[in-house]
Amino acid sequence: MSLYGSDDSNANKTKAGIGVAADSQTKQIIYIDETEAALAQNKNRGLNAPGWWSYFTYNDASGRARHKAEQMVFVAGGEANSGETQADDTLAGDFLSTVSIGTQPSDASKEANGSNTQAFSVVATPTGKASAIDGAANAGNTAGRTAGTYVIIGTGGTGNNLTVSLVIDANGAGTATLTAGGGGYTDNDTVTLSRTDTYGGATDITVNVNGVGATATYQWQVSTDGTNFANTSTGSNSTTATYTTAAVVAGDNGNKYRCVVGTSQGATPVTSTAATLTVT
Repeated sequence: MSLYGSDDSNANKTKAGIGVAADSQTKQIIYIDETEAALAQNKNRGLNAPGWWSYFTYNDASGRARHKAEQMVFVAGGEANSGETQADDTLAGDFLSTVSIGTQPSDASKEANGSNTQAFSVVATPTGKASAIDGAANAGNTAGRTAGTYVIIGTGGTGNNLTVSLVIDANGAGTATLTAGGGGYTDNDTVTLSRTDTYGGATDITVNVNGVGATATYQWQVSTDGTNFANTSTGSNSTTATYTTAAVVAGDNGNKYRCVVGTSQGATPVTSTAATLTVT
């Protein structure tokens, strides 16, 4: 009987891991479906075909993530992406996701007085798509709308950049359909489609987003020699947008701090510029 099942159940994951050698590398057993295998961010990790994989990631001396992926078996016609049960999206995303850094961390100067700390921040924007739209929740509020199809941008909720095609029929009823993108939404999030010059009517339409968008992930790193970086092990909030050092000391002078930003859907990480700490 084959060890390898065609879905990512816990039982199949356990069986797939039988025979994977135990060593200093903490390998993860991951099932990749056909949707995941086609996504660029997963291919960048070496996860480029459907089936069961042994996967390991680590940071090299410069702080860059390295990936080791070994396919244990190819699975054709396995479970659909919608049937996934394992919480592995940060490594093998379910839909295309990217991230960009809009505001880089800034150099800082701080006096070493025994208690002073220093905060460093980044502002990042993740992208990812909501999977579907249930429909117009208050489509009856359509007075003054002209029949036709309108492309409008969704605002509100927890996400951004959602593009919706809104079809108004002869009776003024509206039907909303997702046409592009959007990120940061949660299950059944409420999005308001704001009125614009190309969209008549006295009342905005509200739709429910059915699906999960991408959120940003953060890992701050420090370099004490200006070249080699490692994940911060002191201070606080090292996996958030704003990291705070421990109380600075004279030996921290010249340390450099940067942030590696990814997404909850496994976007290829981007690294911020490095900010220099001057201790006086």
